Amino acid sequence: MGMMDHMKYLIFRGDWGLARPIIFDSGLSHLQMAVNVIPSAQWETEQELKHQILSAGFAIITDEGIQCYGRSTTLELGSRGQEDSDMINRMLGRGEH
Repeated sequence: MGMMDHMKYLIFRGDWGLARPIIFDSGLSHLQMAVNVIPSAQWETEQELKHQILSAGFAIITDEGIQCYGRSTTLELGSRGQEDSDMINRMLGRGEH
């Protein structure tokens, strides 16, 4: 993948309700990734699975860090834009602390 390739991401409720981001290859759907990363003990139906996801969209790496945008059609959920970008960049040690 080149530096300007678009990736996908989602942010879900993890342990103790903490927001957990996942960045992944654009060849997978957001729904496929959610099914595989969100513990099955937290959901039984697709609707319950979607309830565990806070946001989803696309990400691109820029000189300023990760930029999030767009929306997931498979999850019917959008990016929170700068809020998601800031969260992911802080976790990567690239944002203000």
